[in-house]
Amino acid sequence: MIKKVPTKLFFICAFVLSVIPGTTSAQDIFTDKNGVISMEAEHAHEIKGWIPVTGMSGGKAMQDTSSRGQGRMSYNLKISEPGPYFVFLLCRTPGGTSTNDCFIRINGDKLHAVASPAMRPDGMRVHSETYAWTYLPKGPGAHTPNLIRDKPVFVWIKNAGTHQLEIISRSKLFCIDKIILKRDDATTPHGSGHPETMHEKIEMGAK
Repeated sequence: MIKKVPTKLFFICAFVLSVIPGTTSAQDIFTDKNGVISMEAEHAHEIKGWIPVTGMSGGKAMQDTSSRGQGRMSYNLKISEPGPYFVFLLCRTPGGTSTNDCFIRINGDKLHAVASPAMRPDGMRVHSETYAWTYLPKGPGAHTPNLIRDKPVFVWIKNAGTHQLEIISRSKLFCIDKIILKRDDATTPHGSGHPETMHEKIEMGAK
């Protein structure tokens, strides 16, 4: 015998499911605005192994608590103008040089380095125990080659449409407050950087 679910209980369950992250296909998306995509780190659509901590101006930042390669934060991007986008992180390394980096992927692809198309960095690093903007590469390998060590990194967006940026655990304690991508512009942001460019929600899987 099948029991009828009380109407009140049904609506309560529906409400709970609607507010649990990841239970709906509609996700926040960041769009390019005048060649800039700006994201608060805590506004990832998927977070695993990173926790909220105090950011630069008293707001939220995200701190890595996972083993290498295990934690990740994912961001949905909708790009109208493809091409190179320079990547900047507002971040800090509270534990010194042993906690100063993270992996970064765009659609599963590694970053590029300005000085050499052949040397693809694994991620990004910073040398500051207080929040600061960085564009510095990390890798390939344990020690970043001198040729690209101090050169800006960028992602190459090959076509307009939806894309996914991932920040993946590399060093426990590493903190990220904000992420900015700038089209054809390697000028380092100042202060808290550009306002966030979250404008809409999309049904994931749509192009």
